[in-house]
Amino acid sequence: MRGDPATSRIEGETTAWILPLIFTGLGLVFVPVGGFIFYKGVAGIRRELRLHSEGMSTQATVEKMEPTNFRFNEVTQWRIRYRYRDHQGLTHQGQSNLMQPEEAQAWKAGDEATVLFDTGAPEQSVWVGRQ
Repeated sequence: MRGDPATSRIEGETTAWILPLIFTGLGLVFVPVGGFIFYKGVAGIRRELRLHSEGMSTQATVEKMEPTNFRFNEVTQWRIRYRYRDHQGLTHQGQSNLMQPEEAQAWKAGDEATVLFDTGAPEQSVWVGRQ
């Protein structure tokens, strides 16, 4: 009926199913991608919390500090790369979480820092810094 907003269509429009199909397709792509990103984030947080409560402490040697491609509030975030020995004497490498430039630049290559690692999977570690 002419003038009824529920039934009015643009003249020549015959494919009312196109937009729902497009948005359904976009949802089918973005929901799994978002779910995967969410899962990885939660898994990383859980691993870090577990290492803070159960991880074995060891000394690490700072190898380098480097800027990343991440920016928060127009400030480039940095990361510290380090190496450490596990309880079996094997050497591993790790990296800190993102940090402010001032925090990262307070360190220099060769400095000693504390890290926590998983005795069951010694390649997994978390940066503690100075204690």
